[in-house]
Amino acid sequence: MGISDDSFDVRTLPPHPSPLPQGGEGERELIFMLFKA
Repeated sequence: MGISDDSFDVRTLPPHPSPLPQGGEGERELIFMLFKA
């Protein structure tokens, strides 16, 4: 439930400037930044 979660989050990132409502996921933050870059 890690890689799949990341992929799912990435899909919900585009429509949201800050897709980290849960807050506290450094890895996800990095991935999100890379995808947004």
